[in-house]
Amino acid sequence: MKNIALLIVIIFALGLGAFYLSRQQATPSPAAPATTNQQPTKTFQSKSLKFSVDIPQGFTAKENFTQLAISSSQGEILITRFGTNFSDVNAYIDDLFAKNKTQTLNKKTLQIDGLQWQSRVISYPGGPASGEYNYYVYVGNAVFDFSTSSPSLYPVLDQMVRTFKFLL
Repeated sequence: MKNIALLIVIIFALGLGAFYLSRQQATPSPAAPATTNQQPTKTFQSKSLKFSVDIPQGFTAKENFTQLAISSSQGEILITRFGTNFSDVNAYIDDLFAKNKTQTLNKKTLQIDGLQWQSRVISYPGGPASGEYNYYVYVGNAVFDFSTSSPSLYPVLDQMVRTFKFLL
């Protein structure tokens, strides 16, 4: 009889712990702003990475094989294109984060111009202490990762994501 009572207490404690963790992940973090102050922009088009995005005037853009680096005195925003055999952004992220021991501090799913995006504030071994703000989208058998570790660029990143266009 004591074993059954102990088992019930353990199951209740595990259920309570799972509920608490699920509520923690659903709580928005103040580190991930939802809207931005609009800044004057110019459109950058990458023929090799097959996308265009509006970047604020005064920022510089440097493109290489799989990545666009957008810089200002405030820091840097990276847009990286990863080819993948996964069929959606969630499967890609789950696999990547498991392999790299990445922790999600905040997560949101968004629909922008008909595309499903994942917005996450993440932490990983050797990464910045404040975390890194990322947006991920799956399009054209690729995942695009928009990221910055500079909190002052979070609103700029939000603004840029909303102007992303995949080019065929």
